[in-house]
Amino acid sequence: MADLIAYVISWGGRLKNMDYPGRPELTSFAEEILKLRFTHITDRGYNVYGFKVINDLRALNDRQLE
Repeated sequence: MADLIAYVISWGGRLKNMDYPGRPELTSFAEEILKLRFTHITDRGYNVYGFKVINDLRALNDRQLE
């Protein structure tokens, strides 16, 4: 899944300083994926963007039953 998301972002999304054209058929997917990013401002005032990896989507009580 991560490979697919990376592909869509790199070919369909346009970020600052990305002046070459993207693939228009991926633009809407990339825009939706980029909405899932989190933003963190460092102590020096820089914006850092990223994605959270969730390894297990089950509720805590379901995981404890194992």
